[in-house]
Amino acid sequence: VGGLPEVLDGGAAGVLVPPGDPGALAGAIQELAGAADRTSRMIRAGRRRAEQYDERTMIDRIDALYRGLLATQEPVS
Repeated sequence: VGGLPEVLDGGAAGVLVPPGDPGALAGAIQELAGAADRTSRMIRAGRRRAEQYDERTMIDRIDALYRGLLATQEPVS
């Protein structure tokens, strides 16, 4: 999905593997299973990132964007 690299904050909040590549997925799981500190940091970062994309936050952001765009429009006569 196109926005996932941004959501995962360049790998700080998760790991991306190529689609349809079970070997890459297995490798990422093994790597994280052996790196408890890194995994814990990713979990915390992932939770913080998820808060930025929750339903209420996204609605508020889109509303603010639309209101800002409408405020810059000249009135129609």
